[in-house]
Amino acid sequence: MVTCPYAAASAGRSARFPARAVEQPAPLRPPGRVVQEHSRSGQDPRGRLPTSARYGRGSRYLFILCALERHLVSDHDYDFTSDAFTLAHVLPQNPQTGWDGFTDEEAENLVDRLGNLTLIQAGANRDLGDAPYPAKRMAYEESGFAITRRLAQEYAEWTPEQIAARQVSMANQATSIWRIGQLA
Repeated sequence: MVTCPYAAASAGRSARFPARAVEQPAPLRPPGRVVQEHSRSGQDPRGRLPTSARYGRGSRYLFILCALERHLVSDHDYDFTSDAFTLAHVLPQNPQTGWDGFTDEEAENLVDRLGNLTLIQAGANRDLGDAPYPAKRMAYEESGFAITRRLAQEYAEWTPEQIAARQVSMANQATSIWRIGQLA
């Protein structure tokens, strides 16, 4: 079993986790505060998880996705600083052929949304690159990550509406894991 340094928080034994875990050691803070830091106002945080990503080892996005993965597969913790897996953009950062369903503005606004990110083995991410969604979906169906298999099972197409729907779904899952709703 690979151990996540913040497994206790992601396992729900604490309603707090280190919000700046990736950047520097920091005191524990409520997870709802992390969501609120990335919010535009004091509205319901569930629809507004962070909208731009920092992708490096130990990023908040990797931590959130590892926590959501752990929630789906409760018998495994993930070291979100590992080089064995990475964040993958479903809609690529530089979409090419096969991504005509997105305007340039939509792609720019949605590419870094948490709803557009998933976990994938590092080598597979390099191989898929800017491939169109049908090719990515086939690879995602075989993923070792439940969160990525679920994405492939639940979304036959990848459109702006699907990214928004997945963003809301992930926010609801995070709410149940960290009881963010109680902090709003």
